[in-house]
Amino acid sequence: MRSSSVLLWLYAACRHATPGSGHEGSEQVHLGRVSDNFPLADGIAADDGLEDAEGMRVRYGTNLKSDNGLWEVRPSPGKGLGVFALRTIPKHTVIIDESPLFTIDPGTIVSGHGFAFDAIASAVDASFARLNATAKAAYLSCPEHREMEDAGFSREALIFRTNGYTMADGRIGIFPRIAKVNHSCRPNAAGVSVSGGRRVVWAGRAIAPGEEITATYAPLTQDTAGRRARLAQWGFECECEVCRAGSDDRQRVEMGRLTTLLERELGRDAFGGDVLPDAEELVRLVEEVGLADYLAKAYKYAAYAASRSGRFVAARKWAKKELKVHEIADAESKYAKETKAFLESLPLI
Repeated sequence: MRSSSVLLWLYAACRHATPGSGHEGSEQVHLGRVSDNFPLADGIAADDGLEDAEGMRVRYGTNLKSDNGLWEVRPSPGKGLGVFALRTIPKHTVIIDESPLFTIDPGTIVSGHGFAFDAIASAVDASFARLNATAKAAYLSCPEHREMEDAGFSREALIFRTNGYTMADGRIGIFPRIAKVNHSCRPNAAGVSVSGGRRVVWAGRAIAPGEEITATYAPLTQDTAGRRARLAQWGFECECEVCRAGSDDRQRVEMGRLTTLLERELGRDAFGGDVLPDAEELVRLVEEVGLADYLAKAYKYAAYAASRSGRFVAARKWAKKELKVHEIADAESKYAKETKAFLESLPLI
């Protein structure tokens, strides 16, 4: 769980944005697939002590179960709760496919600051009040991070700030199961927002029984010092094996450099030069280090670079690899459709 307040949508910016600007309301979404033995049934009042008791948070959090027996939520040493494999999870298996409890339109970004959290907090409080008792218990099983200047915000608002994910349509959603997945700088799972407002977590490699399922909370194409500095902004100190060893810093920094280069060159209207070797080196490094979250982007850049240099066989090869990654989570996602359209646009050789 994100008990160390790793915020995926501009936490610091939200705290310092101009109050009240740019908010357009919220949309409630039904809770997806709560297990049958969840402690609170619909219509039963929540325990008065639920909001303040860490023991209650653990109790309700550990009742968020996998419908297909893939995983369970249990305490993770030093991390609060975590998600653990109950049996071998093969590579590319969908681990969690979750709909949000509710979503919030964050409104307009304030230049130099981010989203206005005051307005978002009010919408969160209103959306939480409309949830049924079971959904409220699931929501309150998520952690929140509070600082001195947060005294005016409710626990519900801070839970949302701590655990919210930006979705494909720009809204921010809360996913109680996915909120239990802890961070690693070499995660064994990847996550993506797909059609219907869902978020999908899938296995980037085979995961052994009893192994903790991990994802990432921060950009991974930085060295250890850079990642730690980024996470420290939110009071999070990563002690994963990658950070302790620092053994792949060179590869990660090079991935960051190549990504910046490719985004600049492929974004030009005019053809600047052949960057396919750079794109293929990025693919090699992403695969070597094992960063599943970055595979689709690396394949896309290789496909575009090959197409721009007239090597359409290579472009088709890389685009097909990109499409396979998108189809793991959702074959009908906008990302999959965009890749299919790119493939169809390539000349037949």
